[in-house]
Amino acid sequence: MRSVNVPLLITLLVIGAVLAGGGYALHRYQMKRNAGVFLQQAEKARERLEQGAATEEQYKSMVEDVLRQYNSYLALRPDDTDALEAMGNFLMEQRQWPAAADTFERLLRYDPNRDDIRRRLVQVSIDMGARQRMHPDPTERARRSARWFGSARQHLNDYLLKSRPNDAELLDWAGRCEESLGNDDQAAEFWRRAIAADPQYVDAYTRLAGLLRKNPRE
Repeated sequence: MRSVNVPLLITLLVIGAVLAGGGYALHRYQMKRNAGVFLQQAEKARERLEQGAATEEQYKSMVEDVLRQYNSYLALRPDDTDALEAMGNFLMEQRQWPAAADTFERLLRYDPNRDDIRRRLVQVSIDMGARQRMHPDPTERARRSARWFGSARQHLNDYLLKSRPNDAELLDWAGRCEESLGNDDQAAEFWRRAIAADPQYVDAYTRLAGLLRKNPRE
């Protein structure tokens, strides 16, 4: 019986592993180099969509094609914030609010200084929170509403209002979050601050007046 050349076997196994790893790395490198093709396809698909679709089914299929191309690109270039912004805006155009919010959250993980995106995310979250009022189940309605308004409040208090404490619109949004979360005193304070920051900001007057009618002692 022949003896096994252990050193040779180990050498061959190491070489095989290196070649396999190198082949995979080369494949990933080539895929990343070609990732731009998916982004180009997404842009072309959006152009076709803007030209119109003959039927509702065709429109739906074209929307799915745009998102498929974006997702294929982002699977290879997950940190491309421009592409994430483009996909998030497209999802907003299609009224796919939860998916748009998730996309903007992803973008902010790569670039937390994008206040414009964070502002957009807060607006989407507040709109989604307001939409939960139509949910038929009271418990689920409260849970979903708290989730969306809670997320918006966190982005406002931890980021946006720290850099723009006298922004009337942000203060108004913060008031809406607090009222929806059952914090009427804080809501009233935010709306008073919004009015002080911009006496022409009508929405803050309207919301504060509504709150005072509901709670005359505020």
